[in-house]
Amino acid sequence: LAIAMYQANQRDGAELELRKVLLLRSDAAAHYALGVILKEKGDPAARSEFETALRLDPSSAVARYELERMRQGNSARHR
Repeated sequence: LAIAMYQANQRDGAELELRKVLLLRSDAAAHYALGVILKEKGDPAARSEFETALRLDPSSAVARYELERMRQGNSARHR
């Protein structure tokens, strides 16, 4: 449901659905998806969601990629 809402540009509804899922069980994919939504909103909590996704699934290339992009963005802003 959250993915369908996201694809329909209902970001707030998708965020709410993902938060409901995470209340029931913590899973890397849900943390990653929530991170993507938060990143689009400019919410700094996105980093925490990507870090949690990577901690739950250390082989997650997409979470690692997003964290690296965020680090690069921070480095560029500090120059």
